[in-house]
Amino acid sequence: MSSTDEKQKRRVRKIFKKWFECLGLGWWHVDLVYSDDRDEFKSETEGYEVIAHTSGRWEYRTATITFNMALVPDRTDKELETDTLHEMVHILVFEAQGEDGEDYQKHVERVVCSLENAFQWTREAGHEEGARATRKEMKANG
Repeated sequence: MSSTDEKQKRRVRKIFKKWFECLGLGWWHVDLVYSDDRDEFKSETEGYEVIAHTSGRWEYRTATITFNMALVPDRTDKELETDTLHEMVHILVFEAQGEDGEDYQKHVERVVCSLENAFQWTREAGHEEGARATRKEMKANG
């Protein structure tokens, strides 16, 4: 395994660790898998190659996120964070997923994208508010 592969895996793990507790996934067992098999990532519904996919069994709280290692190196840190968070949000909606209707998966994807954006905004807003409070406290005490 090359050092480049290890570097890319570390990027994914760092992002995963950042969001794991934040999303309340601490009671799930989630495996991260890294694959070089590009055929595994061809989206049947969308017609393009995806960066990752998530599978799992909600009733046992187990999930696997598999990353397309051919695409990971080309993603910026922000893009990879968005991709990883998106896959993690899929875990939160596993129980609600089903096979009802031809557009069902599109609805699931829309919900996942909305939640992903909400989580990013909430986390960033919380950090900004915390930083402002700290600056205000330091100014008052300093």
